[in-house]
Amino acid sequence: MINEIAKIIVAKMIKNNVIIEEDEEIYLYGAKLFISKVLILGFITIIALITGTVFAGLVFVPSYMILREYTGGHHCKKSSTCTFVSVLIYFIFAFLYKINSLYFEEVVYTQLAVAIFAFVIIFLLSPIQNENRPLEKEEYIEYRKKAIIISSIFLIVGILFMLCKNIEISFALFSSLTVDSVLMILEKLLKRRGKNEDLERNS
Repeated sequence: MINEIAKIIVAKMIKNNVIIEEDEEIYLYGAKLFISKVLILGFITIIALITGTVFAGLVFVPSYMILREYTGGHHCKKSSTCTFVSVLIYFIFAFLYKINSLYFEEVVYTQLAVAIFAFVIIFLLSPIQNENRPLEKEEYIEYRKKAIIISSIFLIVGILFMLCKNIEISFALFSSLTVDSVLMILEKLLKRRGKNEDLERNS
């Protein structure tokens, strides 16, 4: 669906001489990215309003995106898949937030343990590089430093709000750490699997 909409938009832009045909692929990529982000934002907003997680979502989504910028991790190849996964992540976040709100005292230490484990993963693995855009040595060091600093801030602030029993902010920050670490582990596993498959083909 996203591809079809993007093609229609770009085709109209070419027809109206807004862009030249030679740049079609560039604008097609940009259009797909834009449409995907609009859909993600729209679906997340709807879920947030229905589940009553607007404030928690306003903390979770930006913190998750900021941290992901420097940690790296798995990226979906198709825009439609990216949209689906992003919305699914928020749906799971909203569902777990509701459970956490009901049973805060029972799950608080489990939640903290998961967040600390996620921080350790980020500390050990970040940044995971994208094959399409490898980092220079200086960039790698900078990204690693920022990933560790940001994740440390999220963990510390999350703990402080947890102690104050502010469920919305603590859960949102802990969730951003957790989701980022899961995507990093997933990318590591997929890369290792790909290398093993290449070795099997060459053996």
